Amino acid sequence: MNLAFFFKDWEIKIASGLDLRQLQLYFRKMTKLIFLLSTFFMLNTHASSSHSEFWKIKISLQNEELPFILERQKSHWIVHNQKEKIYLKVLSQKKSKWILEFPLFENTLELLFKENIVTGTWTKKSIPENLQFELKGEKVTTDNRLTISKEIIAQSFPERWKMTFIEEGESSDALGTFSYENGLIQGSILTPTGDYRFLEGMLDTKSSLVLYGFDGQFAFVIKAQVKNKELEGTLKGGKSWITNFKASAKEDYFLPDPYQLTKMKSGKTSFQFKGKSIDGKSIDLSLKKRNKKLTLLQIMGSWCPNCMDEANFLSQWSQTPTGKNVEIIAMAFEKLPTEAAALTKLKKWKKELNITYPIVLASHNANEKKVLDVLPEIEKHVSYPSIYFLNESGEVIKIHTGFSGPATGRGYEDFQDELEKFVVIETAVR
Repeated sequence: MNLAFFFKDWEIKIASGLDLRQLQLYFRKMTKLIFLLSTFFMLNTHASSSHSEFWKIKISLQNEELPFILERQKSHWIVHNQKEKIYLKVLSQKKSKWILEFPLFENTLELLFKENIVTGTWTKKSIPENLQFELKGEKVTTDNRLTISKEIIAQSFPERWKMTFIEEGESSDALGTFSYENGLIQGSILTPTGDYRFLEGMLDTKSSLVLYGFDGQFAFVIKAQVKNKELEGTLKGGKSWITNFKASAKEDYFLPDPYQLTKMKSGKTSFQFKGKSIDGKSIDLSLKKRNKKLTLLQIMGSWCPNCMDEANFLSQWSQTPTGKNVEIIAMAFEKLPTEAAALTKLKKWKKELNITYPIVLASHNANEKKVLDVLPEIEKHVSYPSIYFLNESGEVIKIHTGFSGPATGRGYEDFQDELEKFVVIETAVR
């Protein structure tokens, strides 16, 4: 039935003096129609939600348990990491045994399901050692990684923390930035060169803090005691890495300016690099060959989660009206045994992130010196990723070290603003 016509027809008949019995009949038809539509939408919504099943899995990591949620949605498998959803690729499936891959890093989850229980391993194939971590879990009804009891302390938790990590007698500062609601803590830890991506945890009744992060490449368990706006605890990652830290709530604490950490050598203002992209496109960074466009030169590696966040951002930004006026070139420093393996990895990476700008394989077996070998005009390479801002003449006018990803909130937004300002100011200088 055409609803618009029905309503219109009803209004005309009422205006022309429709009797009460006919009016009641129309009203009953309308009520029945509304009921049928409501039932349809309710059933449809229920059917859609019933397509998902959730598994709460715990990774064994240095005598700790790191929980994460794995969702199965029809043919899709999805890892939930705070606000991040990571879609996995099915490599194989035999009966109740599945092998799932994190596409960008090629690490795997090998899972065996038996009724409502799952066991298996997380394997880091992105490193030569192929580290394995045991895991186990159970089927659950929600996508909540944490179970927060009513007894959890109803207190405030400061947004910004000055953190000092102590490792082998040396200290380094970081910024913790978090949101807190009903015992649930979400946020990230920023360093001068990047961030720990999406972290999520809680406070408990003993005034202790626990935070977790798992994206398929890195796994973190952070535990600390909370007292008078002070934290003291440990951060564990991988098979053996552990570092102690202390932190103080400081709303006015900021990290060093990321534009002051990396420098060009004295007297050097541009690059002379010439090469080809992984797609065969000629790349020439010398002054004489520039195409009179503003350029962002990204130093990255496909093994680096912060580089992934930055590349994902640049891929999307490059399609905006502002981004379309800027040339972006990525130079990849990989950590793989052969050039062929590195090229295969980068082509897959480019496809997964929908990157349209060129990527140059600068080195397939990078170390700390490789960046300076390829780009000798740099005084010192500080971090992956880094971005060099080039004006229309190819001159480096500023350098941004590291990247604060989407988990960092303000840091992520500040970088977007800086890009917009760069284009506006340099365009005005023409």
